[in-house]
Amino acid sequence: MQLSGNLQKGLLHSEPDFVREYTNEFERCLNQSFPLIQQSDTLDEAIRLYLKCNVTPKIVESIEPAPCDLDLISPQQFTNLVHKHIPEYLYLLDSYNDFLDALYHSKRKAFSTEAGLRRFCEKGISSGTSSLIFPPFDRDERIRSLNHCVSNFDLGGEKHLLNHHFSFPNSLHIELRDRSELNIIHIVDQKNISFITILESSICDAFAEFFELLTDSEYVFPDEQFKDILKKQLGNLEHQKLSDSKVLPPPRQIKPSDLCHLKEAVGK
Repeated sequence: MQLSGNLQKGLLHSEPDFVREYTNEFERCLNQSFPLIQQSDTLDEAIRLYLKCNVTPKIVESIEPAPCDLDLISPQQFTNLVHKHIPEYLYLLDSYNDFLDALYHSKRKAFSTEAGLRRFCEKGISSGTSSLIFPPFDRDERIRSLNHCVSNFDLGGEKHLLNHHFSFPNSLHIELRDRSELNIIHIVDQKNISFITILESSICDAFAEFFELLTDSEYVFPDEQFKDILKKQLGNLEHQKLSDSKVLPPPRQIKPSDLCHLKEAVGK
């Protein structure tokens, strides 16, 4: 059926050849399209959907509350955490490690916030994928993560810390891949994850310019100061661990003479 521009008149076609041409064109357009909205019923389905998007980007610019998983967690630590907390997701481990490896070798510019870093150091709450699949990091895991971040600070792309004047929600993650694909991810908990992928060039260009301007803005700590903040947080956690180890006296070995004294005391 063809309709006029004002929808007042219509023309119904019934010739087989004519209908066939329209049907073929419609199917061609349909095959080149994809769902505007998809809903995942499980976490692993949502992760698979996310991993399908542009798996080998050359440029990745992002902003999230805590430093990126790639900067906080070594591949071995990530594998150990999966074995410890979510062995049912081991079948996704190879795919996710390949994804992280592609990110590591891309040209990265990763922003995180001072408040998000403090939240991770105090409560073990990370951002990104690890916040979905792992419980909050215990103190030993936080120490291990900060050590990894400090030791590898100059590797794997640019890392920037935003000061308290830059307000950014703890539940949001923004990622621009190859300046042509924008992912805006909202994470409430494991059952409430939503993300939108935008491929419209003018919007992607606007975010690319935003990341460029943010790099040299007054909201960003200088690199050396960022490193000092990481080392200070690491030192605080190590000091807490040492202090806690001194609260309880070391276990004392019981000697036979102690038992004799105990018997005498009970006898009295």
